[in-house]
Amino acid sequence: RCHDTMSARTALIKRLREVSGAPMIDCTKAVAAAGEDLEAAVAWLRTKGVARAAKLASRVASQGLAAFRIDDARRVGCLVEINSETDFVARNDAFKALCDAVATAALRAHADGRLETVSSPATAARVLAQPEVRLAELPVQTAPDAAERSAQELAAELSATVGERVSLRRCSVVSGDVVAGYAHNAVAPTMGLRASLVALSATAEDADKTERLATAAKRVAMHVVAARPAFLRPDLVPEEVLEAERAIARGQLADAGPKPEDIVAKIVGGKVGKFAEDRSLTTQISLVEEGKRTVANILKDDLAADLAAFELFVVGEDAAAAAN
Repeated sequence: RCHDTMSARTALIKRLREVSGAPMIDCTKAVAAAGEDLEAAVAWLRTKGVARAAKLASRVASQGLAAFRIDDARRVGCLVEINSETDFVARNDAFKALCDAVATAALRAHADGRLETVSSPATAARVLAQPEVRLAELPVQTAPDAAERSAQELAAELSATVGERVSLRRCSVVSGDVVAGYAHNAVAPTMGLRASLVALSATAEDADKTERLATAAKRVAMHVVAARPAFLRPDLVPEEVLEAERAIARGQLADAGPKPEDIVAKIVGGKVGKFAEDRSLTTQISLVEEGKRTVANILKDDLAADLAAFELFVVGEDAAAAAN
């Protein structure tokens, strides 16, 4: 008898998923809340905004905002990207509030040890493991006296309200002795179409030194947004990336006519080395400071500081390709 009841419930959940397109977990909750009545379960999903949001899930969301939060000690920062289908929705106050709440929740979860991250070999940042899943599960508090709700539930609710797909895309954590951030095309001081976080490694002997380090870190974050480095240092560029550049350089030389192999090897090595320097933050010429000094040299000479990590989110970058 119990087996028959479970089979009937499973069949109902399956049918509800087919009808609504909602995630399995929400269909299970709906069936339980509706007393195993299909129409009532559909109504429950509609009330929660899940069914409508699920129908929007296949649409590409390549607009949105990147938002960050930094802890009071200025040692840890969390950067998140949340996508919408149009810029109009991304500038909606409710959407901006969601971005801020999720970034704040990510920072809190990291402090509590509940945010699972893996090291990024390219930037030394900590990247959220299984980003969509982990962000969806993140407990978010939208107001000081409000109960915690999952980020996915809040995103689905907003999606149903605005009639567009709202996608929790990615999250990253940056930590060091001093952390600062910068948002470009900003709709608020901590969110925009591009946003970056930079962490410095340095000894702050006093409050004045801390402030100077924080200012320097923010200016590096401004450079990151403008120059868009892919790697922290040249030695962190993956071998497969270097090998691809070697192949390109050899192809260019082949088109120019035959040359001795030792000359080819020397030219290819120079081209690949230049590529690694141009794409690495430490060896890029600063676009913010005067003079022709690299970012690393400016920090070392002026503040005895080193770059510990950075992260850059450009809204919608590769989103359409990923969706396809």
